Amino acid sequence: MTDIGKEEYLGDGLYASFDGCMFTLRAPREHGDHWVGLEPNVMKAFDEYRERTLRAAIHHLRPRIEALEVVLREDINILLNLLNPLHGELDKQSYDEKLSQNFDAPPDAEYNVNITAQMERDLTQAVLILERRRDALASKA
Repeated sequence: MTDIGKEEYLGDGLYASFDGCMFTLRAPREHGDHWVGLEPNVMKAFDEYRERTLRAAIHHLRPRIEALEVVLREDINILLNLLNPLHGELDKQSYDEKLSQNFDAPPDAEYNVNITAQMERDLTQAVLILERRRDALASKA
């Protein structure tokens, strides 16, 4: 809980305090502080402005977010379609080995697995999709 009258650092060089009646924002500068006092009606107007602006931003971004969700869903399905045959081969191989040896293999056990050329191409394709997506995200950052 913040004490009335006690100044608190908010970040970006901005401090805030409340004297029981008015909020004060203070930004220290080289040649003196800049400050703004927000009386209750101004604080209410600012809160309403902030809420309207955030709702508008969310409304504006929603189509982009939904489009990204579609792309991600499609990418996940492509990757699963490429990787499931390989995963099935790995799972089958390890399961068969476990049964024949009659023990539960430790998590770091190694297995010999037969991978077809198609499985290798699919795995390479899955890795390339992931790398392209990663690089695209990195270039936007």
